[in-house]
Amino acid sequence: YAIQDAVVAANVLTQPLLGKRLKLSHLKKVQNKRKWPTKFIQTFQRIIQKKVVGKALKRELKSIPLPLKIVRKIPFIKSIPARLVGIGFWRIRVK
Repeated sequence: YAIQDAVVAANVLTQPLLGKRLKLSHLKKVQNKRKWPTKFIQTFQRIIQKKVVGKALKRELKSIPLPLKIVRKIPFIKSIPARLVGIGFWRIRVK
């Protein structure tokens, strides 16, 4: 997500910086564009940590949760969690 943050920042801030007219509103725009994707991924990671990783480390995990079993069995679904963590919902491209 750090790279995506940087790309969004570059896309929003390049022209204002080059024109020496950067305002707080430009910075707020970057923040607003990254707010929800960041909240989503942090919530997703927190749930996985609490429900799976934390329990596994404490040896409280009796079996793999059903959603993870499904993800492991269906090939096209298998890549979705990694994609969400690595890329997010959509690709951010440099303009």
